[in-house]
Amino acid sequence: MSAFADFLIIFGSQAPAPPVRRSEYPWRPAGIPSDTWNASIAAPSGSPLAQTREVGPWSVWLFGELTRYDALSAPADRLGAFVLDLRAGRERAALLDGHFVLFGFNADRREWHVWTNRFATMHAYVGVGARRSALGTFHPAVSAAVGATKLDWSGLSGFFSMGFFPEDRTHYERVRILRPATHYVFSDQCALISSTRYWQWSHSAERTPGFEFVVEQFGEALSQVLSEETAGNRTGVPISGGLDSRTVTAMLTDEPRTDLWLFSYGFGSRSVETRIARTVAKSRKLPCASFEIRDYLFDRLDDILAATEGFTDVTLTRQVSVAEELVANADTVVAAHWGDVWLDDSGAAEHGHRAETDTDFAAAKMMKGGRTWLLDHLCSPQLGTDPEREVREGIARELAHVSHIEDRDFRIKALKTDTWSFRWTTVGLRAYQLALFPKLPFYDARMADFFCTIPTDYVRGRRLEVAWLTRFAPDLARITWQAHDANLYLYQYANSLLLPQRAINRIMRLIRRERVIERNWEVQFLSLTGRDGLKRVLLRHDAKVNEFVSPAAIRELLDNFFSNPYDANRGYTVSMLLTFAAWLERYA
Repeated sequence: MSAFADFLIIFGSQAPAPPVRRSEYPWRPAGIPSDTWNASIAAPSGSPLAQTREVGPWSVWLFGELTRYDALSAPADRLGAFVLDLRAGRERAALLDGHFVLFGFNADRREWHVWTNRFATMHAYVGVGARRSALGTFHPAVSAAVGATKLDWSGLSGFFSMGFFPEDRTHYERVRILRPATHYVFSDQCALISSTRYWQWSHSAERTPGFEFVVEQFGEALSQVLSEETAGNRTGVPISGGLDSRTVTAMLTDEPRTDLWLFSYGFGSRSVETRIARTVAKSRKLPCASFEIRDYLFDRLDDILAATEGFTDVTLTRQVSVAEELVANADTVVAAHWGDVWLDDSGAAEHGHRAETDTDFAAAKMMKGGRTWLLDHLCSPQLGTDPEREVREGIARELAHVSHIEDRDFRIKALKTDTWSFRWTTVGLRAYQLALFPKLPFYDARMADFFCTIPTDYVRGRRLEVAWLTRFAPDLARITWQAHDANLYLYQYANSLLLPQRAINRIMRLIRRERVIERNWEVQFLSLTGRDGLKRVLLRHDAKVNEFVSPAAIRELLDNFFSNPYDANRGYTVSMLLTFAAWLERYA
């Protein structure tokens, strides 16, 4: 049960056997024998997620799904069309669309090429060591191949501060991730020859049609993408209490279908999320499987690390809890991630318009409460400088890449997409691949091109999406929106006319001593199994994390957490410490 396909090219002297993501899929030769490198694939035999084409001097490997190349003229074999264009000296990388990464070798020029997709939803890494270098899709394999041992504490400062690594940094100084929308060229010794960004951010909203027309355009565009992505597949559709999954459900069920499997998962038997999901499904006359998330984390920790490679908080991948059910009921799953960013404003306009405030605003949005313990105990002793200053400087450098965008709100949105989405959201998506390969409608290039023409005012406060639902799916618009505890016709009154009822609901919960569980760490840590698991990983006498922080400091943190888990954002602190400690044990 796995939907992964990995690639690894090792340059230089023979390396020890690198780790694989899944033990049942060992590395096997990928062809193109050479005295200079060794290329390997780790995937099920015949996997559609690992394709190869050879035309003229070019050999190209596709990992993932290429959904479009040239929608008007390309043949059904999109990868073949791209390779033919390469042979002809045409490179039209901006036309590539999908959830993929491409590797190519040009035998005439003795060059390796890598194309990341527009938003780098599938990751690739390059490592340079003393005896060998490596390119690949699995960070632990690249790191092991080059013998990386020196941790990148500037990168880890960002990881602990924001929950994701900054810029192109990884756990190791000698290993970097390849950036979005970029064509890399390496020599046959893995020396970087060039890196060229083939798609640039822009925001041209001045010629956008009227709001009502844009509402229609949005529905037509997303419906087309969803139709193409789900055609011919049994499709899992996760439903939550938010708007994006509701919009996707509305579009997929506009016509009767028998190939959809609707499901929802929530925290506790009284989950508002699953209750709303069942109501949404019932409105469309479809069943909805509901699952209560239990304390699975420490039983599945190795699987989670294999999927995420230690790049995100291990408690955030709750998709793992329904992996078996997904495999049994679907061939693919729709992941409506990043819709909430495209379809809302960032709030930047409310915080002034001066360019010099962008870094302050972005840092306030990205940097997490609960980071201080991690920075003080782990990063500061290693860096010898202020970790937060390093993180802020990194944010400023990333902002420079999008400084040409005049609309301040969209500038922050572009920053978040090139950082937060690239290094955090797309990592969590890999948890789905423990079961099925996901479809990503909001990362389709057509949707991105659409949103790059939309005025911020059209999406502020979810205006565009609410308008589409109330106009085209009124049955779903009448269902409660979890974030406001009101339907889409009344949610604007949540803090006025509806405030008394909301206050009464809150008082009743307090009287019944009901605590609304909102975060996965509450389920995973605040049980006997969770307590034992934390102590087993963090307080074992030979735990590798003790090289960087004392057992006494960890014990004090856990004691404070167990006595008052909701104080000082300790849930985040413990989750990130666990993630780092578990990564050290498995891959360092």
